[in-house]
Amino acid sequence: MRTYAYVILIVLLSIIILQPFFEMLNVFTEKARVDSAVLNAGRLAAARSVEDYNRAELNPEIDADSFIDIFSEAFASAMDMKVVSVSSDRAYFSPADGADERFNGFEARLAIDEEYGKVSLCRINVSGRYRYKTQILRYAQQQLPGLTAFDLNAAQVFEVRVVN
Repeated sequence: MRTYAYVILIVLLSIIILQPFFEMLNVFTEKARVDSAVLNAGRLAAARSVEDYNRAELNPEIDADSFIDIFSEAFASAMDMKVVSVSSDRAYFSPADGADERFNGFEARLAIDEEYGKVSLCRINVSGRYRYKTQILRYAQQQLPGLTAFDLNAAQVFEVRVVN
């Protein structure tokens, strides 16, 4: 009878100890998903927002409004989110209706540097708070928000050139 009690105790303790490790593995997969979505949406926006009328001079000019619109739609589609608001240099995202709500909302900050000669630089920074999946860590996040805060951040810089 004592061995059964030890086995149950070992199983319960191993679950309590190993659960945060599995959550951290999940954090890394979610971080990779956010990085991939930012990279793909940024490439798409950089390629589709170049003005065509200035190609003869090989000077890439990026339409900032179309860049932000294209990026926000592509990022929202990749992450299964909806676009809440878009301004001149920021975009806000929230979980889509009916989605499994894997993430909290995201904020994207966008900057375009066009004074770089024949190259335009597009800088994208996306940040959002991680939403824990296990009950123990959700409870810990509610009780100790400063200790369990984990941000998902992704930053990319894209060079836009017009090839002769």
